[in-house]
Amino acid sequence: MARSIRVPSNGFMCAAIICGTGARGRPYEFGIAPEGAWTGVIASGRFEAAIEWAVEQGADTYSMSFSIPGLGEYRSHWRKVMEHGSFCGICFVSGAGNFAQQARVPVQMRTPEDIPDAVFAAAGVQRTFARTPFSSKGPVEWKTSHYADGRVQKPEVCAFNMGLPQLWLDGTTRPSGLNGNSFAGPMFCGAIALMLSADPDLLPWDLKQIITSTATDVAADGVDDETGHGLINCYRAVREVLRRKAIREGKDPGRFTGRQDGDTLDIAGIQKRLQISRVEVGRVQPDGQAARLGIKPGDVLVSYHDRKTASRRDIQVAKRQAVTDKAEKIRVVFRRGDRVIRGEFRPGPMGFAPSIAYDDPTFR
Repeated sequence: MARSIRVPSNGFMCAAIICGTGARGRPYEFGIAPEGAWTGVIASGRFEAAIEWAVEQGADTYSMSFSIPGLGEYRSHWRKVMEHGSFCGICFVSGAGNFAQQARVPVQMRTPEDIPDAVFAAAGVQRTFARTPFSSKGPVEWKTSHYADGRVQKPEVCAFNMGLPQLWLDGTTRPSGLNGNSFAGPMFCGAIALMLSADPDLLPWDLKQIITSTATDVAADGVDDETGHGLINCYRAVREVLRRKAIREGKDPGRFTGRQDGDTLDIAGIQKRLQISRVEVGRVQPDGQAARLGIKPGDVLVSYHDRKTASRRDIQVAKRQAVTDKAEKIRVVFRRGDRVIRGEFRPGPMGFAPSIAYDDPTFR
């Protein structure tokens, strides 16, 4: 008998981030542009036909969570195809890649994210706004027979790409399960889709100018090779779209002018609040130690070997101490609402997947 698959695919989560319709009754919402419509395109070796099909369908955005190295002169062909699609009104978006620890600049960003102007690339930052170590950096370099730009500034912006909430196929959620720039790109794509819902007449270069000029600087002052123009600020971007639209239509743009809540982020304050976290139980392994103790998903691991556990590092430190102490029985404390569950584990796997959860509303 075939079993239903609960684990979400990469494409499923990309679509959920861009235009999901939420997760009713769950602590996390999915979908930046929930009224958007999407379709999956498997191009294989015929990406030209896929782009042409998207143009014929009147697609607004095209999210690409893949990265191809070493194309050489064939990069020019990819660039020409993407430029063709861009002139036809499609906003191509890609993650910046996950190769900072494997490759050197200027080849950390591969194709298609290395294509200037026609493809918008999003690098990644963690919840603390620090750059994710694996997130590819720019600039890129173009020295082909058809393009001699030299060094080109990339990425355009950044988005969150580590420890993101995950939506499973059965509707359940996990507080942290997604890592990689495959998910930073869809955040960029979703922001563009929301901007187009406010003004469908915007062209790709209009969208790029607005989203880069309204981004929140989270790294070195100004544009840099790690986070581009900064963290995507969807609120500010949509307000700017509406302001420009009002001016174009001869209406008063006052509602969308001036500073409002949401224009800026208290980065220092958020970083301080993000130091407060907890270890939640994710999947529980049948017949594992946690299951035998009656632990369920959503329970909170309070302590392990009499050491407080509020992060993965806390768990690692506590486990190392248990080994050093040659403990044969390890006291564990869990919390389920107001109920405290105490028990003992033996050294080895705990029998559940830990997830780090934060109370900060920025990540609800």
